[in-house]
Amino acid sequence: WSRPPGSRERVITYNCGTATNSGTEFTTGEYLCELTLPMTSRVLPNGQLSEFDAPYYLTYYERSLSVRNELSRFLQRTTFGPTSSELDSLELAYVDLGGAGPDSPSHGATMEQLQIEWVQAQQDPSTFSTGKFSSLREYYRKRLNPRSPE
Repeated sequence: WSRPPGSRERVITYNCGTATNSGTEFTTGEYLCELTLPMTSRVLPNGQLSEFDAPYYLTYYERSLSVRNELSRFLQRTTFGPTSSELDSLELAYVDLGGAGPDSPSHGATMEQLQIEWVQAQQDPSTFSTGKFSSLREYYRKRLNPRSPE
């Protein structure tokens, strides 16, 4: 929790500790924080400040990505963007690594292994059409001064 700036800082109170009993959403021994929020206020048309009880709602969302979406995010960060064929091949590689099934390793371990293998394949010069790494400097120098051999 972080305290808000300004005068409202003194109005919010925090009470954190270990639960001594069970409730509907927690059990004994869990670490919980309770926070007392200030009354909501607004300025009325006559200029007076009016305080009223407005409800505060804390929401919790659990979000999970599909394997394809997670692979798409990975390719978005490591290339100029994913293509359908790249996604299809990575999804097949994910399944081949054992990413689906009851006896499979964890999703995180499978995804990590898949990403490591993908990066290693990208760095393997035997997979290039020329058989060697390309160099922007070499490319630039050849075209900058064609009379000078490199």
